[in-house]
Amino acid sequence: MGGPKFRAIQGFSMGGFGAAKFLTKFPDLFNAAIVYDGALLNWTILNLSQALIASTIFANNEAYFNEFSPWFQAEKNKLKLQSRLRLRIVVGALVTWNRNFLNYLNELGILVEYVETTCLHDLNCLLNYEGSSSAAFLAECFYQAFKNQRGSQDKIKLLTATPPVFQSFIKKIKGEGKGRPEQGSHPIRPLKLKDENYEIAWPSNLNQAAEKEKSQGGESLPPRPPVHP
Repeated sequence: MGGPKFRAIQGFSMGGFGAAKFLTKFPDLFNAAIVYDGALLNWTILNLSQALIASTIFANNEAYFNEFSPWFQAEKNKLKLQSRLRLRIVVGALVTWNRNFLNYLNELGILVEYVETTCLHDLNCLLNYEGSSSAAFLAECFYQAFKNQRGSQDKIKLLTATPPVFQSFIKKIKGEGKGRPEQGSHPIRPLKLKDENYEIAWPSNLNQAAEKEKSQGGESLPPRPPVHP
């Protein structure tokens, strides 16, 4: 099963900016994208916070920057990106930049699965906490593409051709209409942020859960300090 419907891209930090750029600029070439704590800067914020990059890489030229910018490309291709959920954003330390991009996509009517964690700017931490849910997200995207391409009679072929790590996700998705499976016992949960209504409430037992995880041989990370607008 080849072709764009079975192609995804993901990236971390600047690579997350790139992954978002490729999905928004070439929506016909990629099924889905996952951004891990992406440096999702627009032109204004880039100039204010990363003036050297704006100068040395983009020659202080906004039109040139827009060729690479997921902000610009998302608006340009919004009609193709509005049809279904294709983008997952997992956030570590770069909260403000990612929230700004989320709000922008919401204004354009583009669906996003958005998750904030207690991780710092650390890919290993993000994958440890959200890697299985990201795999489930991709499994669902590919399953829908397969179903649309082959029809319901060939569902079993997808299971036999799919690596075991995806099979349990697909079995839960297939025919049940319940979405992707729960993330297990980990205290972090997806935060569905809509417009400016940030319903952020970290579980009160987060510290206790982290200590329990650490005592069982897992990694324990400190909760994120409060984020001020």
